[in-house]
Amino acid sequence: MLLITTSRKPSRNTRAFARTLANLIPHSQYLTRGNKNIQSLIEEARVRGFEKILIIHDKNGNPSALSFIRVTRKDWEWEEEIVLKGIFFERTKKKFTQADADEFTSKLFNILPEESELLIKKEDNVIIIKNDEKKLMKMKIKEEGKK
Repeated sequence: MLLITTSRKPSRNTRAFARTLANLIPHSQYLTRGNKNIQSLIEEARVRGFEKILIIHDKNGNPSALSFIRVTRKDWEWEEEIVLKGIFFERTKKKFTQADADEFTSKLFNILPEESELLIKKEDNVIIIKNDEKKLMKMKIKEEGKK
């Protein structure tokens, strides 16, 4: 289960991206950040039963990075950060409950791969979420070491 939120004072586009991602990733939920600090987010995740938090950062009005936090009953740790080079997404309010995912995206978004109409996979440096051959979201990942 994944709790999705944003950095503080996100742009409208970043909030829309976070909400859409929460609808696409099975067993995830969007949380409005407000003034919550990291410790408050971790406590919120524990109370709601989430094992992972995704914080979407923005720069110049667009999502720029994904930071992941693993949460346990007694502890928490930063897992990884993915810097985004560019995004495309179609806003959707349909909530998906199942997805077929590759090993990378399954671990990243904390989902169990299941046969589904929704496919989440990484191709080269792009994370793609598609439904019946229609791309709903595309996130280009910035290669490490490049600026």
